[in-house]
Amino acid sequence: MNLHRARQLLPVCVLLLLCLVNIFSGSTSYAIDQNDINSIIDNAPFYDPLDTGACGASTDANLTGSNNIQKAYNFFISQGLNAIQASAVVGNLADESSLDPTIMQIGGNSDNPNDAGSEGWGIAQWTPGGKVIGIQQQLNVSGEIYDLATQLEIVLKEMQGTSPTGYSNLMNALKQINDLTTAVSFFQVNFEGGVAGDRQQDAQQIYQQYGGGPPSSDTGTSSSTSGCETSVSCNNAASTLDGVAVSTAGLDQTRQNVVENALCQLATWEQQPGYPWPCPSGVGECSNSYSETGYLKYSDNMQEEWCADFVSWILKQSGQPFTGGDDGGWLIPLVSNIQALGEQKGSGFTWHSASSGYKPQPGDIAIHGPNHTNIFIASSGGTVIYIGGDQGHGPYPGGSIVSIEVSDTYWGDVTGYVSPS
Repeated sequence: MNLHRARQLLPVCVLLLLCLVNIFSGSTSYAIDQNDINSIIDNAPFYDPLDTGACGASTDANLTGSNNIQKAYNFFISQGLNAIQASAVVGNLADESSLDPTIMQIGGNSDNPNDAGSEGWGIAQWTPGGKVIGIQQQLNVSGEIYDLATQLEIVLKEMQGTSPTGYSNLMNALKQINDLTTAVSFFQVNFEGGVAGDRQQDAQQIYQQYGGGPPSSDTGTSSSTSGCETSVSCNNAASTLDGVAVSTAGLDQTRQNVVENALCQLATWEQQPGYPWPCPSGVGECSNSYSETGYLKYSDNMQEEWCADFVSWILKQSGQPFTGGDDGGWLIPLVSNIQALGEQKGSGFTWHSASSGYKPQPGDIAIHGPNHTNIFIASSGGTVIYIGGDQGHGPYPGGSIVSIEVSDTYWGDVTGYVSPS
């Protein structure tokens, strides 16, 4: 449950105030009736874990930071995560609980996890709340269960051992991910198992505030010039693919962005341990944990075959998003619907069939029949290069990758191209 922006009524502060009034007023001279209590509650401030003066803020002496979110971020940095990875973890926890160690999913706060009943409790919203007591004992974590430091230690040991969703050594796998969007999705799927919520936005805010990171455009159309986004300059991107030179000279801005974004995503995947998937020829054993979750940013966190998702994401990042997806937005998960958009007048895209005699340009979307799509990047001497997602040997979707496809013709199994226009 997303409790990040829930209003808390500060019951502990109210009770302290009532106690002080009774002490100084005596037993007969003054009494607070229900109207007084309601007035106190109604005028209580919103609880914000970033507010260092908020009643209920953690006082764990062994954590450093001015608020619970910064304390949690610093804690995971101290455990060997980098700024991106720590922001991803804390962003997820912030979406669950605002890092309030006594918050209950049913509302309110309690030091006793059992008070949450069958619902969630604590920074990770362990459900039912009382089960965290057994987890603490099993993991041999000392300290009061309602302390932030205790709960952070429990989360850490679950990451190092077996996560609540059954993922083994999630900590090690997370350390291989250096893309914030992917890291957030990876932790969500393999630790929390909850809905997406505001996790990406929370993690991005934490990364900017404590990790010194740039703003992200992964959640919408962007005009940013930093990272693998619109008007990008990805220093790790290849200038040749399979011996074919890649150039954006003479292309309009959208096509330049499409090519550069595709190259940048390819470079991101190629830098992951174990790439490609499965093992390269002659290698006996390898792994590519990134392939299990790296595609989720393209698919808007949906576990599905994602070649059309990848193309949709690239167009969104390049400043000319698709329209008319399942929810009316940028994501079109069906190859046939991308072709239909190209055939639609006024869509901003143009369809070129195999019989049209069209010569594709870098940045065009290749439609390989009804089941696959990718992006035309370059050609030379009878060699044609595409970059696409959900390619490779599977199993799909989690075993597939972003990779190049090489052909000896513009057409072959290509039934047409969709051009941004």
